Amino acid sequence: MVLVDPIVWIDCEMTGLDPERDVLLEIACIVTSGDLESVIVEGPSLVLRAPERVLSSVSDRVREMHQRSGLLEKIQRTQLTSLDAEAKILDFLRAVGVGSQIAPLAGNSVHVDRQFLARQMPRLESYLHYRILTSQLSKNCAGDGTQPYLLGHPRRSRGIVL
Repeated sequence: MVLVDPIVWIDCEMTGLDPERDVLLEIACIVTSGDLESVIVEGPSLVLRAPERVLSSVSDRVREMHQRSGLLEKIQRTQLTSLDAEAKILDFLRAVGVGSQIAPLAGNSVHVDRQFLARQMPRLESYLHYRILTSQLSKNCAGDGTQPYLLGHPRRSRGIVL
């Protein structure tokens, strides 16, 4: 498999939208070739451990969303730390041939996700190119914005990564 101009798509679920206060709960990664058509490599989809004191402070809206998606139950069963998850994603990127500072970060609400990565997974954030590609931009470039989300993969309901 040859990745030409790879793009790293990352989606995160958090306890809220403030990277200074909130924490990552789930992260998923896939890599595509730059043409968005020829290669999709599915990477890790990881649920992270979160202390009960953090989970008890989330808003009712966030709690309901993560309860509905099953994320809160998964969090109770995992021991994976953000450091472990960061290492797994970096190992995946290296294994599929994505070099440091080569691939832009892409995704939905990716500006917010990048802020969380910078704070909680700084090695991963700095491994990615500084450029960002939003999923909305890729939809707009593909046509009228009604095309299926990311290479024919249907968009899942809110509260579930990628």
